[in-house]
Amino acid sequence: MRSLIRAVLVFAAGMVPTATSAQAPAAPPAQTPAVTVAPLAPAAPQGRDAAAMLLNVYVFPANNQTVNQQATDSNACFGWARQQTGVDPTNPTVPAQADTSQAGRGSVVRGGARGAVAGTAIGAIAGDAGRGAAIGATAGGMAGVGNRAQASQQAQARAQQQQQAAINAQIDSFRRAYTACMEGKKYIVR
Repeated sequence: MRSLIRAVLVFAAGMVPTATSAQAPAAPPAQTPAVTVAPLAPAAPQGRDAAAMLLNVYVFPANNQTVNQQATDSNACFGWARQQTGVDPTNPTVPAQADTSQAGRGSVVRGGARGAVAGTAIGAIAGDAGRGAAIGATAGGMAGVGNRAQASQQAQARAQQQQQAAINAQIDSFRRAYTACMEGKKYIVR
């Protein structure tokens, strides 16, 4: 790597014009091989290795461990925590979604029954209890349809919240195992 940097510097120094070269006509450039320097990937800040960043924790080497030692220890603890918890934080398992298709079931029937009762009372006053019951049942059933849709949406929202809570619990369990391992290797984890 040093020889590559040295070659780039020598090449760059040859490209800078001097006072004498400004007076003389420029000679055609010599054929030089193209040098490609790959950009260095930005490193994670010290103590913020990939596992620590994924788990949203900070790791401090309490015994002056090197960056390489910390990376080795972090990888080992990541594997150990995965084995102990059965959780892979890079791909947490999502629990099966609860069946929300039955949510609100019966609300149409209940709404229709309530409407029929109310319609019967109104129809009795008007002189036709049967017709009042039919109108009340229809109105009550329509109200029940609206209640069913609302109940289904609420059940789906609860199911999503429960799934997210289960994933958060898995990640928290993994984080505790990872932290215990790293603290056993004399790191401070927060």
